[in-house]
Amino acid sequence: MSITERPKFEVLIPCWKKYYITIHFLLMLLPDLQSTFSNENTEVSISSYIFLSYTATTLIVLSCLLDGRPTWICCVEFGRCIIFLIALTFVQRNGIFRDLQQFVFYISALMWGLLALEYFFKCHRG
Repeated sequence: MSITERPKFEVLIPCWKKYYITIHFLLMLLPDLQSTFSNENTEVSISSYIFLSYTATTLIVLSCLLDGRPTWICCVEFGRCIIFLIALTFVQRNGIFRDLQQFVFYISALMWGLLALEYFFKCHRG
């Protein structure tokens, strides 16, 4: 029986993408920790399901970014940032954390929007 050596799976991730993933992972965790340790009502509501689906989507998108594929993930990440910004307008919290979230997601939406446009034009060019 001969065993052939397979190439190692090693994705080279740019530094900016590592920082981006780390920041967005922390921004995803902090509101979850705040709601977990707050003394609010613990009933499961529609907002709980929405937040759970947002968390799952974030984890999927961030893992795709870590994997380095697929190339269309820039469109999904742009959509996630826009949806979060829209949802943030309905949240009644004020303070520096909300402002920080808003700033990070505006910059992220701008960056991924430009990358999504580049992907769109590259696909439809021929």
